[in-house]
Amino acid sequence: VDHSAQPMAVAAQTFLQQTTIDVPGQPPPGATGTILRIHPNPVAGSTVVRGEGWTEGATVTVEICDLAGRRVAGASPRVTRGVWEVEWSDLAGPRRLARGVYVVRATDPAHRSQQKVLVLR
Repeated sequence: VDHSAQPMAVAAQTFLQQTTIDVPGQPPPGATGTILRIHPNPVAGSTVVRGEGWTEGATVTVEICDLAGRRVAGASPRVTRGVWEVEWSDLAGPRRLARGVYVVRATDPAHRSQQKVLVLR
């Protein structure tokens, strides 16, 4: 690994050691509250960000933030039957995010959830 790739390799390794990635299926028994799913994660192409258990009829603010906390992209889907969904391309828009680790934050008036995401493309 050359010097320019070393920081990315360290960040990716740290991210992968601290994050559960791409676990499809139902929440564990007894789980309550809101769920934020990013599938697939790591992101290499088409990805869906989905929330479950959110306030009916609310507008959710979904943001992609860099590790310094700066908002780099976002969208505001509406909750229907407790669920909202947005395509990664609708969040990021026409610009392409640089490779790296980001935080996806979702908030409505009653809930807040966040999850790390690794962008590979």
